[in-house]
Amino acid sequence: MRYLVLLICCVALLFAASPALADNLLQNPSFSTAGSGGQAAASWLQINGPTTSLVNSNVLPSAPANPYLVYGPNLIFVTVGTGGGLAQIFLPANSGPTLGFSEVAVYVVNGTVSIGTGNGGNTGYDASTGGVTGQWVILSAPFGNTPANMFIIYGTPGAQFYVAGADVTATPEPGSVALLGTGLIGLAGLLRRKLVG
Repeated sequence: MRYLVLLICCVALLFAASPALADNLLQNPSFSTAGSGGQAAASWLQINGPTTSLVNSNVLPSAPANPYLVYGPNLIFVTVGTGGGLAQIFLPANSGPTLGFSEVAVYVVNGTVSIGTGNGGNTGYDASTGGVTGQWVILSAPFGNTPANMFIIYGTPGAQFYVAGADVTATPEPGSVALLGTGLIGLAGLLRRKLVG
């Protein structure tokens, strides 16, 4: 009986920890809170954008219908003069997770939009719209440069795009999951032996 209670507690602990592993690391991922100063929206920075770039944190009347309402109704429209976009530093440098996944819903009017994760400003492109325009696209990719403490949404020179939301989620290290799984299998074996014997 003691082993059964221990097994149930371990399984409950595993399920209780799972939602925490799936939390979005980004602040203001739906761009619902307006920014000030150099911020495109609260917690988001405009990167490499010249003064001719426009960042608007409001839903525009011409905004295309957003089928990805999971991100919320707020959009941000970015016009990039010489290439640039939006960035968020969500953790201090060298302290982010090494495994994870990022995604964003974008509607590209023209140009190409890419997303990427990185560390301390060293950010690569993990996924791209590849020239698709005139429709909503979900860009998603595993972390590129790690440990990840920064997320970017970047447009080619002259790109215009809408962003409906972003998500950066850490995943557990495989070794931790394997160790927990091995422990649960061992407990199940002990329980079976106790019940049979």
